[in-house]
Amino acid sequence: MVESSRGGKYIGEDYKIVWPPVVIIENTITGYDPVKKTQICLENGEVRQFLKNMKELEFDKVVALYGRNGPRGKTLVTFPTSPAGYTDAKILCQCLDEHQRGRVHWEKIRHGPRDGHGMATPDGKRILYGYLATYRDMEQLDYNHKIIKKWSIESYYEKIVLPLRHIEHVMYP
Repeated sequence: MVESSRGGKYIGEDYKIVWPPVVIIENTITGYDPVKKTQICLENGEVRQFLKNMKELEFDKVVALYGRNGPRGKTLVTFPTSPAGYTDAKILCQCLDEHQRGRVHWEKIRHGPRDGHGMATPDGKRILYGYLATYRDMEQLDYNHKIIKKWSIESYYEKIVLPLRHIEHVMYP
């Protein structure tokens, strides 16, 4: 079951997905700048390097999220608008999940004790978490479509299943 655009659940092939595929990377804040009175965040290039080190994936854009008080500790990663792009986004999320760095793990760390456990390795490197964006996530993070201008909620069946069936039909008539 997957969350739908209206907060309900769809069972089977036809559920709703964020399009283009978006993965949210969490825990990118590295410190505090007392002069500017803002958080310091990983640069987009550092997040790109993290993604390249995780898996050989094709992604389009890496954009750190900012609020009134500076970085929000989140980065949005968009993937190509194709079944392959969606597959790469899913592979990244599965890889993060296998390393206890998915949505569920982030929620435990985020709502757990404030001792910093799970936020960084003993040598001080950030532990990044990530998960596939849902409609609810995008409504909270980019409700006015300023960061990812053309995101929408689409049918998984129409965007993934049908194009793959078409390719299969062309290759194996």
